[in-house]
Amino acid sequence: MAIAVMVINVYAKNLEVTIVRAGSTFDTTQDVIVKLQYRNTGQKKINIVKWYLPGKELYDPLFKITCNNVPVEYLGPMIKRVKASAKDVIPLAPGKIISTVVALSSAYDMSKTCNYSIQYNMQSDLIIFSDDQTLETIPDEPIDNLEFEIQSNNIRLPIKGRPNKQHNQNQIMTIHKRAATLNYVN
Repeated sequence: MAIAVMVINVYAKNLEVTIVRAGSTFDTTQDVIVKLQYRNTGQKKINIVKWYLPGKELYDPLFKITCNNVPVEYLGPMIKRVKASAKDVIPLAPGKIISTVVALSSAYDMSKTCNYSIQYNMQSDLIIFSDDQTLETIPDEPIDNLEFEIQSNNIRLPIKGRPNKQHNQNQIMTIHKRAATLNYVN
């Protein structure tokens, strides 16, 4: 297993993740959106598990976000997944780029007005592997002393506080659940 993680770490160093602002300002009614670019800087094709290439919506806490240097809570859904299979990966050829746009304010608590620091941050053993490695050789549990994080650049955005749609929906669902479980006795 240690060899598998080392192979992952070698190929992870060939994955460059860049985060750029998708807009200069965001109205308080708009989602805060950023653009992610994944670039293979190596000489061999690498494969990325597709659920770590987010679409517009987030289903995992893939970002380190702070508000005036205080960590911001991830409020989005957490998906428990089975072990990745060959159909769960996206190949990235040498020199190629994959771009995606992500709405952050629907998954993170951006209710305060402040200067937000935003960075993509994920363990490489959860993201990437090479063709030399099969999915069966990827360890289920990370080996702490061999972990390597894939981090993007850090951008700073002055953002006005906004309500979090996911948090509001969760509160409504909790109220509905409580109301549905009430029993009345004559």
